[in-house]
Amino acid sequence: MDPLILLAARENATWCDTVCRSVGVEGSIRPGLWASAARTPPLYPDAVTLDPATGELDVLGAIDSSPGASVKDSFCSLDLQGAGFAVLVEATWIAWTAPRAAREPWDEVGVEDWVAGHPDSPPFGETLLGDPTVRLLSRGSARFALHDDGSAVGVSNVVVDDDLWPAVVGEAARRHPGVPVVGYEHGEALAAALHAGAQALGPLRIWLR
Repeated sequence: MDPLILLAARENATWCDTVCRSVGVEGSIRPGLWASAARTPPLYPDAVTLDPATGELDVLGAIDSSPGASVKDSFCSLDLQGAGFAVLVEATWIAWTAPRAAREPWDEVGVEDWVAGHPDSPPFGETLLGDPTVRLLSRGSARFALHDDGSAVGVSNVVVDDDLWPAVVGEAARRHPGVPVVGYEHGEALAAALHAGAQALGPLRIWLR
């Protein structure tokens, strides 16, 4: 397995943990899994697998698996149909290992401005503003979030025209030179990211009950 997939999954889990804590929901990382026993905010999973050997019982025993629960199956290694889940999204982990740094910086915005300009955004809490690992960035109507977990930099919540993807990755490289840039996408956004030089690492699934 490409070690970048493990980096991408772990970065995504720590990002989910950061967002959840910003609204008062505390998850934890345990062997093979990040999970929250309490229901997480909309658009964020109750669990993220960190090891392909993590099993269905490991996941279901760590979360509230009532209707509305969701699981990010980072390696497409789970079968949760028997527990009432269905596949919501199939996506692809992506990474840039040596992106070119941008020259023109993006604007940093606060949580209130981010949400006011994009009412369909996830419910970020105010503590994200003071978190040194997180930057909310915009340029006109385009936006994305950066998260540094110490081993990789994640790009998420990306809302840009296709031709701005190189600028997104370039901003990540400008702020975090020499650090892998990771994320996941599907559909047209995946095609745009690959066109911007992303490496496709492997598939993931999001399950929803």
